[in-house]
Amino acid sequence: MIHISFQISEKEFKRALLALWSSNRIWIYVVIAFVLLLVNFSMAILEEQYKMAILSWMLPLVIICVLTIGIYWFNSNRAYKQTAFSKGELNYTFNEEGIQYDVPDSNGNLKWSAITKVKESKYFFYLYTTKVTAIIIPKRAFKIEADLTTFKNLLVSTNLLKR
Repeated sequence: MIHISFQISEKEFKRALLALWSSNRIWIYVVIAFVLLLVNFSMAILEEQYKMAILSWMLPLVIICVLTIGIYWFNSNRAYKQTAFSKGELNYTFNEEGIQYDVPDSNGNLKWSAITKVKESKYFFYLYTTKVTAIIIPKRAFKIEADLTTFKNLLVSTNLLKR
């Protein structure tokens, strides 16, 4: 059994969301739009006759990039304020049966079968309960390395994490 207790700052929450959302397809479109914007800009510099045609392409691309970044920041601010992360200490206990949680406004148990997948990043574990909803566990919450290793082994034994 492993018990962790932690709080997540707004900055840390945004970092976790960025890692989640960066795997989303929208970021591929933003990168493509940015590359097209650069290509169009370079063509405009080289060819005087293409300036108007290129400007007609550049404006929508700039708008798409700005809107995507704006939506990310707006949603991350709103999400942080609406979740338990902003309200205090989060407590989780992990064992062979599942997860026991005690967070502001809620407490209960989840069986491992309720977790659909697990992703690991440099700073976090994401325990997905649906396709778009995840429990975010910062690695720093494991005070000793042995607890982190035990947690990983527990996820491997439940077939949620591959070695």
